[in-house]
Amino acid sequence: MEVRFAHSAEYDLEKIADWIGRDDPRRAVTFLVTLREECRAIGDSPLAYGRLDVAGKQNFRRKVFRNYIIVFRIEADVVLVHHILHARQDLTRLLDDLQSP
Repeated sequence: MEVRFAHSAEYDLEKIADWIGRDDPRRAVTFLVTLREECRAIGDSPLAYGRLDVAGKQNFRRKVFRNYIIVFRIEADVVLVHHILHARQDLTRLLDDLQSP
């Protein structure tokens, strides 16, 4: 299944790269490549990942990769990645912008 990135996910990737790049710019690039690959791998079997355990967001699923939570939704024949957040962040507050269909 095709995997696409919402603008919010692209923004999250930028912030992650900036954060890691403060200490190691080369590592920021390689980590972002790996993180994107992990997101694309969701397309192989998106139903294998659990539903997001946040009130009102049951149509969203999550994949954990290292310390990051990839939040996505299956839309017809496409997996749409909505956010990529550090596990220590307040998911409930940060996911307020997600709209369940």
